[in-house]
Amino acid sequence: MISYVKGTVAYIGNDCIVVDNNGIGYNIQVSSSTASAVVMEKEVQIYTYMNVKENELDLGAVPAEVEQGTP
Repeated sequence: MISYVKGTVAYIGNDCIVVDNNGIGYNIQVSSSTASAVVMEKEVQIYTYMNVKENELDLGAVPAEVEQGTP
């Protein structure tokens, strides 16, 4: 399980970002609000969850409210 990814933002899409950590790009599914809040080439720390399905393995961002401990 990957609890979080810390690194530099290498790509920002509508529903995903790529975080470069020591030369490995982690594609993380995020909300549109998270995608609009991050800045290219800035360091971020994104808390994640792993979504395992029959034919795919996704890494998703934990919503900011959960990270901050608010309902």
